[in-house]
This record gives sequence, structure tokens and C-alpha cells, in this order.
Amino acid sequence: MSSTAAEEQQQKDEEQPLLERPEFTLVTEDAVSADGRWSSEVRRLLHLAVPTSANGVLMYSSRLITLSQVGWRSSRGLSSLALAQTVYNITGLSLVVGIASGITTFVGHAHGAAESRLKGLILQRGAATALATALLPLLGWIQLPRLLALLGQQQVIASGAAAYIRLICPALLLSAGSFSLSNYMSAQAVVWPLVAVSGVTMSLTPLLNYVFMQLAGWGWLGAGGTMLAVHCVEVVLLAAAAAWHNARQPLQLRPWGGFSREALSQLRPYLSVALPGAAMLCLDWWAFEALTLLAGLLPDAEVAVAAIGICFGLHVLAFMLLDGLAVAVAVRVANELGAGRPVAARDAVAAGVALSAAVAACCMAPLGLLPGRVARVFSNDPQVVSIVLACLPPLLLSLAGDALNVVLSGCIRGAGRQALGSAVNLGSYWCFGLPLSALLALHWGLGAPGLWWGMAATSAVQGVVLAGVVGCMDWQGEAARSVVLVRSQSSSHGGQGS
Repeated sequence: MSSTAAEEQQQKDEEQPLLERPEFTLVTEDAVSADGRWSSEVRRLLHLAVPTSANGVLMYSSRLITLSQVGWRSSRGLSSLALAQTVYNITGLSLVVGIASGITTFVGHAHGAAESRLKGLILQRGAATALATALLPLLGWIQLPRLLALLGQQQVIASGAAAYIRLICPALLLSAGSFSLSNYMSAQAVVWPLVAVSGVTMSLTPLLNYVFMQLAGWGWLGAGGTMLAVHCVEVVLLAAAAAWHNARQPLQLRPWGGFSREALSQLRPYLSVALPGAAMLCLDWWAFEALTLLAGLLPDAEVAVAAIGICFGLHVLAFMLLDGLAVAVAVRVANELGAGRPVAARDAVAAGVALSAAVAACCMAPLGLLPGRVARVFSNDPQVVSIVLACLPPLLLSLAGDALNVVLSGCIRGAGRQALGSAVNLGSYWCFGLPLSALLALHWGLGAPGLWWGMAATSAVQGVVLAGVVGCMDWQGEAARSVVLVRSQSSSHGGQGS
């Protein structure tokens, strides 16, 4: 088949919705040179990764700005805020983000399969399950002071953390909407509006902190008022951006056709991917959040928790840059498998792995070259700064391993193989990494740096396992399975999951 004929056939295949094709066939992929495919794929990945990374960094910068403003006011307030954010993330936000992550997988495959209406139904389905998930932790937070006491946290830190979490309870419900909308848009490669929204909310953060902390007289607890206000603005702007994107599409291709009861008819197939996705994300996220809880068991807990909170903030900021590439890989894999192009999906993973090394170097350079200045941005307490500096070497090693791991995890999410990813995370973090961190920090006397040395070893082990999992994937089989995933979300096709 000539190159022109192949392009014409591929265009015809792409224009016809996958579910309307009489049978599944792989879309013809041109015999383009390896160099040509790679350069083209690198451009596509960067087109997604750069704004996605910018969006993540801007989002997390709001948290770092708040950490810095609280840290300069009170070391004790910083410790309570770090503990509160850890508990909030572990028991609430991570669950909501994990359930909403199913939207990325299903909308990504539906977008590749040219199933426009299905994307709007998946958004409603995912948002409903995320909102229901957000309601669950609110009851448990009533007993939060008792829970923190059982975990061995110091009372003075725990009481402040409990007060902060009670204040920000509505933010969890708002997060269900914001993450559902952002995943829905990014799965269609619509990312620049997300960057604009994050830029607005980040710009408002320092001003709102000043209003609530200083003018309103709430002290460091004013950070909670800022968080609520920022989340309200974020949800409104994201909904407006999604409506704008929908209005720009031709009438017959608009994903959003209004609210529909059909969105609640295929929950089981959605949850079959979303629940393992939540487990995959939570097992990873919780492991790093658990470092803060372990730091609370160290002799000088107040200083150790503050230092670990700063290190965790730096780690997540770097992770946001890497995660932009991981999201790009997940979207590209989902889109290409949904379109029946397994070779292009495989190329996206290979190009993502190559790019991850350059991104990791950019993340690690400031921490390695200017460690003292970076640490003093967040605290002027000499003890806190000293511990942060001692934690930076293993933190850098952990980031080096994460550069590969997040991209391979993105491939697994894009293919809809979250169950495999959750098994890998369970073994690497909870059966190996955290026990090692606790042993080094609490029993071998390495203190807070020992916690990060354990995480550095975990990143190496996880990378080996993930590389083996992705290396053994049958890409043609994954493309065929994509049809099953898309059909599972359509009641007109029986809603049969894999």
C-alpha cells in the first residue's frame, strides 16, 4: 500500500467511530522511519507535557506559597499544617483523585475511538463517583483528634491539624468536581485552559493568605480559608473552560449533551478500572505522606515533621514536572490504543522514557546546586533547615528513580491496566520501602534522612519491576482490548467490561 493510500485509509478509519465499525481492525500505520516516528512523537508529547507540567507546578505552587507564609509566621503552625495536609491527603484527597483518574483512561480511549457523546457520559459518571467518594471521609474526620492521638502524634501539633481539617471539609467536595473536569479535558489534549485556571488560583493565593491570616486575624488557620476560596474559584473556571471547549465543537461532535440518567447505568465497568486506579495512586501517594507520620515518632517531632513537610513539598513540586510527562504518555497511549494504533502507543512510551531523563535533570539541578537557599525559602529555623539539608541527597536519588517510574506508570494508566500498577506499588512501597524507611529512621538512628534513604531504595526497586511489566506488554492485544473498554461505557453496546 502506498503512503498516500495508507493516509487516506487511516483518515477514513479515524473519522468513523470505532464502535460503529463492523469488526475491530488495527488502523494501518505507515512504515515511517524510526527517526521520523520518534521526532513526531516527541513533539506530540511535549505539546501535552509542557502545559500539563506547568499546570501541575502552578497548582502545587499555591500549597508551597501557603507553606512558606505559614512557616515564616510559626514553626508550630507549619508542623500542624504539614500534619493536617498529610491526613487530608491520605484519608480524603487521594481517594477522590484516584476515583476521578478513571476519567482519563475511559475518555482517552473514547476520544481515540471518535466516540464524542460517550465522553460526556463518562465525565458525569466519573464526577458522580468522585463526589460520592468525597462524602465518605467527612464522617471519619469527626473523630480526628482521637485518631491522631492513637497514631502517636504530639497533642499540640494534632489539635492544630484537626482544627485545620475541620475548616477545609468542603474543599474535598469541590476537589471532586475540579479533578473530574481537569481529567476530562486533559484526556482530549485540551490543556492550556487548565494552565490559565491554575495561574489565576496561584496568583490569588498569597493575597488571600494575607487577608485571612493577617486582616481577618485567623493566624495560620487562615490558610484554610484561602484553600476554600481558591477551590471555589477553580471549579467555576474549569466548568466555564469545559463549556467553552464544548461550544467550539461542531454540533454533532459535542461531548456534552446535557445531564443523562445513562451516566449512572454503567458504574460497574467504570469502577473496575477506577478502583484499581485509586489503589495504584493511593499506595504511591500514601507512602510518601506516611513519612510525615513516621517523622512524628522521632525524638524532636516538631522539628522533624516541619522538615519532612518541606522535603515532601519539594518532592511533589519536582514530581509535578515529571507527572506532566506521565500524563502526556497516558493520554497518548489511551488515544492511540483507542484509535487502533498499537505501534504509535508503544512509540509514545519509548519517547516518554527518553524525555524523562532531561526533565529529571531540570528538577534536580536547583536542589543540588542551591540546597541552602532552597531550604531557607520555607523556614528560618536553623534546626529545620539543617534537617532539610541532610535529607536532600536521598531525596535527589529518589527523584532520579521517579523520573522513569512515573512515565511507566502513565503507560499503565493509559492502557487501563491499573490493577497491575496497584500490585507493583503495594509490593515496592508497603512491603519493602516503608518498612526499610522505618528501620533506618527509628531503629538505626538515621532520623529524618533515613526516611528518605528508604524511599530512594524503593524507587530503584519499583523501576526494575515497572520496566519488566511494560516491556512484556502485548501492544496489539492492548489495542484490541481498548474496544472492550470503550464498549463497557456504552449502554447501547451492552456495557460489557473486560
